[in-house]
Amino acid sequence: MSVGTECEPYDLASHLPWSRELGITWNWVDKNEFSRWSGTAHPYIATIMDRFKAPFHRDFVLMIDADVIAIDRFDELFENQNELSGVLAHWSPFAQAHQSTWNRLFSEYGLSKTPFQYEHSGWRAMSNDENARKSPFYINTGVVFGSKGIYERLQQPYFEALEFVRGEMDSYFFEQIALTLAVERASIPVRALPLRFNFPNQPEFEIYNPVELADVRLLHFLRTPIVSRERDFVDFSSVSSLIAREDLAGSNEVLRRRLAKIPFSARDIFGTPIPDGTAAGIRHDILGRVVGIFEARDVFNVGANDEIRNGTGESHPDLVTCFDRLIYLSSASAYQAAIDDLTGYGSPLLVSGFDFAPMLPDPATYFHQPLSRSLEEKGYTAIPLGAYEESVVFIALPPAMGAAARDISTTTLRTAVQIVPEPSLLFEAVVSSRAKLGFFPDHLPRCIEYPWISSNLPQRPALRILDAGAGVSVLPFMLAERGHDVTTIDSHSLIRILETKATWNEWGYLDYGLIDPRIRSFNVPYQDTEDNLALDVVVSVSVIEHVPNSVRKAWIRKAYRQLVSGGALLLTVDTVPFSRQLWNFSEGKQVEDPGVHGTVDDLARDLSETGFVVDSVEHRDWLPLTKIGMARFKAHKPL
Repeated sequence: MSVGTECEPYDLASHLPWSRELGITWNWVDKNEFSRWSGTAHPYIATIMDRFKAPFHRDFVLMIDADVIAIDRFDELFENQNELSGVLAHWSPFAQAHQSTWNRLFSEYGLSKTPFQYEHSGWRAMSNDENARKSPFYINTGVVFGSKGIYERLQQPYFEALEFVRGEMDSYFFEQIALTLAVERASIPVRALPLRFNFPNQPEFEIYNPVELADVRLLHFLRTPIVSRERDFVDFSSVSSLIAREDLAGSNEVLRRRLAKIPFSARDIFGTPIPDGTAAGIRHDILGRVVGIFEARDVFNVGANDEIRNGTGESHPDLVTCFDRLIYLSSASAYQAAIDDLTGYGSPLLVSGFDFAPMLPDPATYFHQPLSRSLEEKGYTAIPLGAYEESVVFIALPPAMGAAARDISTTTLRTAVQIVPEPSLLFEAVVSSRAKLGFFPDHLPRCIEYPWISSNLPQRPALRILDAGAGVSVLPFMLAERGHDVTTIDSHSLIRILETKATWNEWGYLDYGLIDPRIRSFNVPYQDTEDNLALDVVVSVSVIEHVPNSVRKAWIRKAYRQLVSGGALLLTVDTVPFSRQLWNFSEGKQVEDPGVHGTVDDLARDLSETGFVVDSVEHRDWLPLTKIGMARFKAHKPL
C-alpha cells in the first residue's frame, strides 16, 4: 500500500495493527518527491506512481485505488496474460479540445497518428458528443492489471511520459494521460476491459449499462453524493450505518450488500482494537457474521441500558439484537416480559443471556430459566453461536420463517441443533437455503451433512470443487460464497425452472448459474464427465448409495482421475438403520439386490483399491426422526 504526505514517515503498522495481521505492507513515498507534485492539480501523483516502481514480486499485479472493492471473482483477467488491461476512462480529459489535444500530444511526443479506436466508458452516460466518443487507450487507473513483465517494460517509458505531460499542462489526469503515451511508445499490448471490472457508483452508468451492473466484479465508489468514501468510512459506526441504509439502489446497493457480507474481525479496524476472545470481540464477530448471512438492512439493537420496547407493532426489522440486557432483570416477570417483547417482532433475534445458572454469580445479575427454553416456549428455535463469560449467544429463528411446505420443521431443526458439532454452520445453511431456494429440506441428515462438508474442506482459498449428484441443495451456494470455484453435476431428468420454484424439493437437476452466476452446472451422468479437470475436492451428499454398485465404482474411479494429487474426496451416504448395509432405494424404488449393493466396509475397500487413502469413516447406526443411519467418508488422492 503506497502512502504519501508532506509529514515525516512513521510506523503505520504499529498505529494500525490490524494491517499487519492482514498482510498489508505500507510503503512511504519519498517526502521530496511528494512535495514536488503537491502544488499541481493532482497533489497525490507521487503516491499513485509509486505503485509502478519495480521490483514486482509476483507474476501478475492488480493495481487498485483505495476506493475500489471486489464484488465478485475476476478470473477472466488472467485469460490474456501478456496485455495491460483496464477499463476506458469515463470521458476525455480535454473537454471540447479532445481530438486536437490528443493529436498535439502524440505529435510532440514523437508518436504516429493518434489511434482513436477505444470508446469512452461514459459514452451516453456522461455525454453524447460524437467528437469525443473515442480515444486512444486512455484508461481509468483505479484498476490496472498486467503481468510482471508488462509492468517492467512499462516502468521507464511511463515515468518519462509523466514528466513530458507535466511540462505540457497541469491536469488532475496527469498519470492517465501519461500512461496512454507510454503504452503507445513502448508498444505495450493492451486490452480494454468491460465496465464490470471498474464500475463507478454513478446512476447514469447504471442506466446505460444494466448488463454490466448485474455482473459487477470490481466497484469503484469514487462518486460521493449518495455514498461518500470520506463520510461513510470514517469509523466502524459509520460503516454500520451505511450497511443499514434502506434508500440505496443500483451500484450503491451493490456496495452496501458486499459490505454486509464481509465477516468483520473482532476489532474496530478504524480505531481502538477490540481484543480477540473478549466479550466485546466475540459479540462483534458474531454480529458481523449474522448480519452478513441475513443481508440484514434494518437492524434494531437493544443495548444493555435500553428499555425493551414492545415488538407487537408494525415494525418488522430484518434482525433484532439484544446483548447483555436480560441477565440484569431482577424479577422473573420482568424477564418474561422482555422475552415477550423481543419475540413480538416476529424477526430473527440475536440475543445473549444465561442458559444455565452461573458458576460465579454476580449480585447484579439474575438467572430465571435457560434462555434457550424461554425462546422455544415462544415458538423460536435457538441456535447457539458462541459464549463469553457465562452468557451464551443464540440466533433465534421465528417459527414461520420458512414458507415452503417442504421447509424444515421446528422439531427437526431443534433436534439437529442438539447433535451437530457446529451449529453456526447449520444456521448459515438454513438461512441461505431459504433465501436461495425457498426452503431447507425437512430431513435431519442434511442438517449434519452440509456443515460437515463445509468444515472438512482443505483450508485453502479458491478451491476447485465438483459436487456430484448435486440435486437442489444449498451446499454449492455455501461453497461459492467462500470464494471457491464450484461445478455441479446431476443427470436427473426433472429440470428445475425458476417459474416453478414454489414446488421444488431436493430432487431434480438445477442450473445453479440461474441463481448464482459463479456456479457452473451440467445435466450429465457423473461417470461421463471429463477426466482432466484438476479438481481440489469432489463432494457428494447422500447420492452414491442410491446408484448401483457398478456405477458407484465408476464414480470413485472418475473422482480419482479428476482430482489433483493431494485432492480430497468427501462422501456422505445413507445406511440401513442399525446396520452397515448401504441404503438400497432411490426415490422409493429398490436399486438392486441387497447382496450386491454392498456395505460401508465395501465402500471403504472400493476407495482403497482405487488408490485413495481413506482418512476417516464415521458411522451412526440411526438418526432421530428418520428411517436411516449415516456414514461419512473422508479420503484423499496421495501425492
